[in-house]
Amino acid sequence: MLKIIYIFLVNICLLIVVLKIKPSSLFNFFKKFKSELSKGQALYLQISSLHPMTADFSNEGNEIGQVEYKFFSEIFLSLFEMNRKFGAKISEPWQVLRRSLQKDLAFEKKLVSLSSQALAQMAVMSSFLIVFALSFSIILETSLPLHVWGVIFILIIMSWVSYLVFFYQIKRNQWRFAGPILNTLAYISSLNGIGLSSTEVLKKSNAVCLDKINDEKFSVLLKQFRSVTYAWQNKGTPIRDHITELQTEFWYVMEQKLETMTKKVQILQMGCTFLFILPAFFFLVLNTFLSFSGFLIE
Repeated sequence: MLKIIYIFLVNICLLIVVLKIKPSSLFNFFKKFKSELSKGQALYLQISSLHPMTADFSNEGNEIGQVEYKFFSEIFLSLFEMNRKFGAKISEPWQVLRRSLQKDLAFEKKLVSLSSQALAQMAVMSSFLIVFALSFSIILETSLPLHVWGVIFILIIMSWVSYLVFFYQIKRNQWRFAGPILNTLAYISSLNGIGLSSTEVLKKSNAVCLDKINDEKFSVLLKQFRSVTYAWQNKGTPIRDHITELQTEFWYVMEQKLETMTKKVQILQMGCTFLFILPAFFFLVLNTFLSFSGFLIE
């Protein structure tokens, strides 16, 4: 058993060296992976306890700034700043953004549940594989060659590392374009009607950055956004109700993206299983069969 533990630790060290992963970065990755949802929940509790009409912006803003969750903390602080500088009425966009944070946390809970189930299944299969290998050793009354344990642990570790790394990439892409869009909508909603021209509002909301977004699912929303802002600038058409509709459309798109991400995560789990865990099992069975026949793999 000590040999098995030793081989396991050696394999982890080798993977860290080969992949050039710093131990501190690996620790921070797992820490962030676990604590992001709790940060969002902490921010939501802070936001829910405030009212934008009566809050002390200097003190409360500092408290919100201490909890960094995606882009939400930055947008809430920006709303504070717009009220302080321009006297913007932020009550409505504040409540809309708070509901957006609530929906985001609901998404995060689904993702955590989905990932936990996938990791639990991979843990069961990995444990079964190790127990299976130990059982063969007992049945054959001999220890499996060290290189066999080495290959098994390398494949198991690679399955877990691959899953976590690609899951993080999928999750990051989920919100890649969401932040700028939601930020611009919140800015326009709060700055509209305080005496600034439409051109000034669009400039301060950084609406131009949305022109660089190339995302199929957001394409309809962005087309509508360009249409209503053009009418606002050139014809003076009121934009407030249109922004509210676009915010509703935004979360409809995000629900579609969540469904797509769910399928991707399921495919990722199956891929890690078939690429790493199943080959480890077949390698063990093959080696055991040859060992039982008196021909050990050297």
